[in-house]
Amino acid sequence: MSHQNAPGQAGFTLVEALVSLFVFGLIAAGATGLLIQAARAQLQAAEAHEALASLQTARSLLSGDLAQMAPRAPRSALNAGQGPIFVGGDEEVGLGFVRSAMVGDGGPLPSNRLSYVAYAIENDRLLRRVRTDLIAPAAPAEDDQILLEGAKNLKFAFFDGIVWHDQWIAMDGGLPRAVALTGEVPRYGPIRIAVLTAETWP
Repeated sequence: MSHQNAPGQAGFTLVEALVSLFVFGLIAAGATGLLIQAARAQLQAAEAHEALASLQTARSLLSGDLAQMAPRAPRSALNAGQGPIFVGGDEEVGLGFVRSAMVGDGGPLPSNRLSYVAYAIENDRLLRRVRTDLIAPAAPAEDDQILLEGAKNLKFAFFDGIVWHDQWIAMDGGLPRAVALTGEVPRYGPIRIAVLTAETWP
């Protein structure tokens, strides 16, 4: 004796179930692809933002330090004499000088604080070092601050008001009027950061 399903109780056939699973798989694969693309785009945007922030930080610090440059030499720990008041393009120090900054120490008036600032180029990185003790080189420096990483062909140039120079060492005066940093960074390629020094301002 044969049995028939009552109206409204018919289920999916095997073909219909397979088609449904296939369509669901296509939708899931498409959604997964979109999520992966969105994640990659977000990661690339974050990397681009981080690279841009690094360039902006490097320019801001370089500009601020050079704007507060003081014509004063750090005292050498090796002898009683004094070193140059400005070093640029040296093999060990890409850029070095004394910076004068007004800081608050809790008193009624801010005080003038001197520190030695050095920018070094090591292993495709631009490093910033600050010493609050002007006795060099025995005085310990603060931890290296990495401004740029993975950068190629980094070098400084120094402007005297007419031409640019690859090296600048001043013992008692004649500071550069501008300093430029050139090189290549992974995200943006060739860069050039040029800033004025305190020598430019009246």
